[in-house]
Amino acid sequence: MNQLMSLLLIFFFILGAVKWKGNQDHAFSAQREISSASSSPCEGKNFCAVIYLAPWCPHCRDAIGETQTLITKSAGASNVGIRVVVGAGNEKTNFEMAQEFRSNGETDNDSRVARKLAVQGFPSYFVLDKEGSIVLSGQEAHEWLLQKFGLMAI
Repeated sequence: MNQLMSLLLIFFFILGAVKWKGNQDHAFSAQREISSASSSPCEGKNFCAVIYLAPWCPHCRDAIGETQTLITKSAGASNVGIRVVVGAGNEKTNFEMAQEFRSNGETDNDSRVARKLAVQGFPSYFVLDKEGSIVLSGQEAHEWLLQKFGLMAI
């Protein structure tokens, strides 16, 4: 009986270690997804600005024009890319809003990006470095973007 208990204990220990390792890989892939997804507007850039919007949020709807202007102005930038992530709605409304930003827009239907960035309100602004670490967030990130692309006086 003791041998059976020992074997079961070892089995569950190994199963737990494999599951933990899988969670670590998932966290790394989410970080990589945010910072440098293939064909991402942030690929090869020193910084990636992530603007997180929700389709039901009136402030997010108000930010669409400004965000589109930032995307247009960033097209020629060699060191900063902009990604717009739309979540917190249903798949259809997330997709519809993301389409307004063409190749810079993407959906976050499973909230993986929202969890990774610790989104707490909408709209949310983040600036990430090449490794996917957050270097600026919130109002500070928003103002940096506006100044970087000439939409706000220094």
